[in-house]
Amino acid sequence: MLATSRSNGTRLISPRYWVQWVTETDQSDLKVLGYCVRDMDKFDKNIVFEHESKIVCDKIAGLLNEGER
Repeated sequence: MLATSRSNGTRLISPRYWVQWVTETDQSDLKVLGYCVRDMDKFDKNIVFEHESKIVCDKIAGLLNEGER
């Protein structure tokens, strides 16, 4: 996601921590195993937290991004 400008000159900054799927490929099928929170400021996109529930990962990412504002 790219940062965009608003009319008053401030920029919308993408969050540092993102929630992504953890997947597995079984022949031609894609299976979602769980979700993870990644630190997008790191070059290697480190996984900070992993869980089978998207709701839990969304809450953790929200808490981590709260400190970045």
